[in-house]
Amino acid sequence: MTGMSDLSWNQVKNVGAGVSLAVAHRDEHAPRHAPILTTLEKGIPPSLSVDVEVTLTADMFTQMRSA
Repeated sequence: MTGMSDLSWNQVKNVGAGVSLAVAHRDEHAPRHAPILTTLEKGIPPSLSVDVEVTLTADMFTQMRSA
């Protein structure tokens, strides 16, 4: 979802799709912020997920703190 245009974000919202964010992965491997504020501003409820469990924790409390 990082780098998506406003048109793409609006299409996600219009079709009722959700957005799942692996925020700890984003912080560790690509130092840009996860688009959680964009999801909230657009009215798209975000969920949290994990990615690359081999190198990063799969603990959901870590995901929540990262978010």
